[in-house]
Formats: sequence, structure tokens, C-alpha cells
Amino acid sequence: DCVGNATQTSLVVPFGIGGPIQPGDIVINEVLFYEPTGGTDYVELYNKTSKLFNLKDLKLGILDSVQQVSSYKSLTNEGFYLFPNDYVVVTKSLSKVKNFFYTPYPKKVLEMSDFPSLKSTGDRLTFVNSSLQIIDDFAFSEDMHFQLLNSFKGVALERIHPNLPTQDYKSWHSASQNVGFGTPTYQNSQFSEWKDVEGEITLEPEIFSPDLDGKDDVLNIRYKFPEPGYVANVQIFDSKGRLIRKLIRNELCGIEGYFVWDGLSDAKTKAEIGMYVVYVEVFHLNGTTKSYKKTCVVGGYLR
Repeated sequence: DCVGNATQTSLVVPFGIGGPIQPGDIVINEVLFYEPTGGTDYVELYNKTSKLFNLKDLKLGILDSVQQVSSYKSLTNEGFYLFPNDYVVVTKSLSKVKNFFYTPYPKKVLEMSDFPSLKSTGDRLTFVNSSLQIIDDFAFSEDMHFQLLNSFKGVALERIHPNLPTQDYKSWHSASQNVGFGTPTYQNSQFSEWKDVEGEITLEPEIFSPDLDGKDDVLNIRYKFPEPGYVANVQIFDSKGRLIRKLIRNELCGIEGYFVWDGLSDAKTKAEIGMYVVYVEVFHLNGTTKSYKKTCVVGGYLR
């Protein structure tokens, strides 16, 4: 203290000076847009850089009736720091978030009086910096949720990895049931850290269980080609050779990317436990054609 007495416990307080926010520095990481009865919507942001930011320099776009940004509202006028590789949840009411979701770091929740009420079927979030440059923009819908859920009410949509593109539906999945369908202020239940791709087609994980337990809920079909311009078709067959899912039809690929199988058939029923064949066929405008057969296993609990 000021007299010179040493503290009996270690006190650690992070501090710094916030730098300018550039597009892509902060990403939308989780969205609850269909709040539980008595709850409230929220959006979680993630700082994917090693820099410190003051969120008074960040604004949220308010949409008009035709989904165009009509005005911007400051997240805070008093200042709120977002540290490197950390999370902040923006909402109207901290208490209403805590009433329904485990929130281990309530000081990472920023209450915004003008936070808009999001549509339960889907909406759009646009964040800009003080120069009105778009930092991240996300038009989301209930179609991005796991379609076997009885209801999307009270279920947050989670980003699988912060480096994946925001507006790609494959970058998102419903939060795990094991965590109460939402993870405000901490790492997403559906977070996945990918390994390096080996070969042109790789399946991760080879055994997955689409049961919303937050562990290996989807199958990622990753590709890496020597050049751009390949067009892909992906089909899923069961162990008896029956086609159960036409997953991808004539989709233009980049050099590297991925497809996702959520474990559902074309009839929107859950695939039975067992082995499946992922058949990938690609062709290039130069006449090159390739095909791949990879096996995976749909796991689960026997009842």
C-alpha cells in the first residue's frame, strides 16, 4: 500500500492501452437469437489477436425493415477492454443470461441498453469500428441449427473455430446439450482445433456421434487439391451400399476447404450406429476426374 506494507496475497491486474480495431480482429463467436422464456438474446465476441481493444470504439448496426443497416449504436460510452484471445458477451441483461446459462466470468459481460431484440427465426449482426469499417457481419438463421432439435428456443449457435469464415453455414453448430445449450464468456462447446490435412481427402474425426454432447458431433470432410477449379459431389452410403445422403452437389472447391456431415439422412432422420462410406467425386474443367472412398463410423450409446 502507500505506506509500504506488502500485501499478503498476490494481486494481478491486466492493463494496457487499446489499439485500433481492424476488420477481422474481433469475430462473432456465439449468438443466442431465440431466447428462453424470461431470458434475453446475446452475442459473444472473440478477440483472435494478440492486441488489446477498447470496445467503446466498436458499434453495432441496427437494421431497418429490409435488413439494411439504418444506424449504429455504441456498445459502451464508458470503455470496456477486450484482451487478447478473450471473450466478451454483449446483451441487454447480465442477470437474464446468468439465469439460464452457466456464466463463469460475469465481468466479461457487457450490458448494452440499446441491444436489439433478435428475430427468433434469424437475423443479422453487423459490427463496425469508429471509422465505420465492417469488423464482422453475420446473417444467421435457424437453418444453421442441428435440425433434430425439438426446438431452437434457448439454444445458442456456436462458431466451430474463429478462423473459419463467418458467413459459411459450415462454420456453425448448435451448442451442446451437456453445457445447457450455451457457453457465454468461455470456449464454445463445439470448438474444434483441426490437424494438418494429409492427402487430398481427410475425415475428422473418423468416429463421430451426432448427439449434441459437445464431443465429435459432426464429421468434417476436408480437402486439399494442388490447384483451384475442382467441382465436387459428395454422397454417403451405409454399410449395405444404400445411398442415404446426397451431401454436396456440384460445388466449386477452393484449393483447401471442407464439407460437413451432421449425421442426418436426406429424410432428416439420424443415421444408425455403424460404418458408412463417404464417396467423393471431383472433376476439373481441364478434364481431370478423381474419386475417393473413405470410411467413417457413426457412434452413440446403445440403449
